[in-house]
Amino acid sequence: MEQKNYILKIIPIQPLPPNSPDFFLYFSPIKVENGSLVEINFRGKNIPGYTWDSRKISEVKFIIKNLDYQIKPIKNILIEKDILLDYQKKLAFKISRYYYLSLAYSFYLFLKYYKKCNLINLKEKLNKNYSQFENINRRFEINFYQELTIDLINEINKYRSLIIFPVKHQANNFYFNFKNKIPKLIYLNDITKNSDYIFSNENYTFLGSKNIIFLPLINIEKIFVFNEGSIFYNEFFKTPKINYLELIESYAKLSKCSLNYIDNFYSLKSYIKFPKLSHPKINFISFADISYLTKINGIKKVFVFQKNIGQKLFCLDCHYRFECQKCKNYLTIIDDSLFCNKCLIYYSITKCPRCQGDRLYIKKIGKEFIKKYLSNHNLRFFDIESELDLKKIKNSKNNDYFIIGNWQILDIPTDYSFFINFDVSFLSENIFLKEKYLRIIKQLENSSKKVFVHTRLDKKFLNKIKEGIIIKDIIKERELNYLPPFCYQIKLISRLTNLESLNYRLINIKEKLKVKIKNNEIKILGPFLERFLKVNKRYQMYLLLKSKKRINVKEILNGIEYIEKVEFDDYDI
Repeated sequence: MEQKNYILKIIPIQPLPPNSPDFFLYFSPIKVENGSLVEINFRGKNIPGYTWDSRKISEVKFIIKNLDYQIKPIKNILIEKDILLDYQKKLAFKISRYYYLSLAYSFYLFLKYYKKCNLINLKEKLNKNYSQFENINRRFEINFYQELTIDLINEINKYRSLIIFPVKHQANNFYFNFKNKIPKLIYLNDITKNSDYIFSNENYTFLGSKNIIFLPLINIEKIFVFNEGSIFYNEFFKTPKINYLELIESYAKLSKCSLNYIDNFYSLKSYIKFPKLSHPKINFISFADISYLTKINGIKKVFVFQKNIGQKLFCLDCHYRFECQKCKNYLTIIDDSLFCNKCLIYYSITKCPRCQGDRLYIKKIGKEFIKKYLSNHNLRFFDIESELDLKKIKNSKNNDYFIIGNWQILDIPTDYSFFINFDVSFLSENIFLKEKYLRIIKQLENSSKKVFVHTRLDKKFLNKIKEGIIIKDIIKERELNYLPPFCYQIKLISRLTNLESLNYRLINIKEKLKVKIKNNEIKILGPFLERFLKVNKRYQMYLLLKSKKRINVKEILNGIEYIEKVEFDDYDI
């Protein structure tokens, strides 16, 4: 029989569901140091585990005697020394609590990179006892810059620095453009090749996308964050859905280093916190007739969201969007009539019911419409759906063609850019689209010689956009409606086949949360129907939590059942 001399609290290093326990108990016949990486059998697989605590069995008998499962032994000790820095552990707990991830998933984010390195060599590097932050006289500070100047490049070269971009291809472009101007620039796109540089004390400059924050960043003195206003510092498309700017700022505070933002259109949070920051001027040429596309020669990109043609009717005077009188669903234009797809009712309207105006027009032109229009005029185009499609453009020798797409094409250098359906942002019920679409124009402006915006908004309104005055209006609108960045929002989603039962379930959850929270600063709203009413034949409803401070979601949802999905700020709630 194996000796059970020590009981270990282990964090499995793999992405477990958010409601998983923080720790799992294992035993060892020998003492294992806290922080050691061990091999464990977890749910039939041998995986690494992080040793959070190790105690003699005599100290924890009162805990283990009532367990309803058998404690397993660890398989092996992989690394005897703690391979996580203190700040990494603090950030891992913060991610777990405030973004509703299991602690196992949070630690996995910081430890998954070690699988790509030789563990024995890594152990030798860590045994040299590198100081986490050598200069105790450093202090945290935030600076803003509108562009990368020669003075900033000299500062980057002088200190041990970290350069961060929101997405990988932007970091790629920076590396190829500046690797000669920054001699010690280390691009951390491959940790297996560049781990030696991380554990060196020389003044290297490390470059990467937002995920670089999970690497062991030792003795960083200055951080340079490019495109701070980019919405891609929020992860929308894959788990974990984290606000990376918050993590970067938390790291900068813990390491007492200088945080430098370089952008010409900062986040709304920065404009509110630092009112003296100048608002961006946005340069574009407006056009209303789609035939404008055929009048310009050169390499052109057409940014358009919708794949298919979908039309909605708006009033251009008061921005009213036409809705069904019975169910309040927004009406769709079908065969020159207005139609409610819920009540199956047709409407005939010639004037706005709100202001009696007769300027009724807005049309969503989708990608398929654009493709068909260009084909009818014998114009060459590339339809970009993914990064693989970009290879088609590189092989083209022609200098007169269109690139059609959405997020994938924003940073492609072209002669001209066209933004289709811009009006939808300012006439939509989604209040976040205004800021999002302005940022798209600015990004197109940064990658093209001229930007053309498809719009029927009046000149006075367009001038407010061009002069940056619209930013003040957007901030006021967010403040009046108590929306981010004036608060944090969390959506708690539940699903059920019976709508009435689902509503009753969420009302009960709401009452339980009120008892648990006991905090007047957290507002609990709802239940509400989701925009997409059903998923897999089940209705979706949600509760909305609002607070001026980050909410410890892990804590408040402990013991709460039937929450299937949790979503956080900023642009889709």
